[in-house]
Amino acid sequence: MAIVTVSKLRCVSCGNEFPISSTRKPTHIECPFCQSRVPDDLVEPIYQAILSVSGVNSEFRSRTPERNESEFVLSVTDEEVHLESDDIE
Repeated sequence: MAIVTVSKLRCVSCGNEFPISSTRKPTHIECPFCQSRVPDDLVEPIYQAILSVSGVNSEFRSRTPERNESEFVLSVTDEEVHLESDDIE
């Protein structure tokens, strides 16, 4: 069984998520639902972040059987949270 890191981008304009390939660097990123486009200067940092997470997960998988270590999987998401400082005007 193969394990791959699946990366998704959430478009705030329309609220939908769509996958971003970790095996092929995109030349541009566009939401397939509303056609909003990620600024071109952010494509490289996004792709590098995907490769970093994939690399960490690959390292976790390779170390577990060799060193009898606990296995982990890194997943990165953002979520909106309410902070007390939001109530201060």
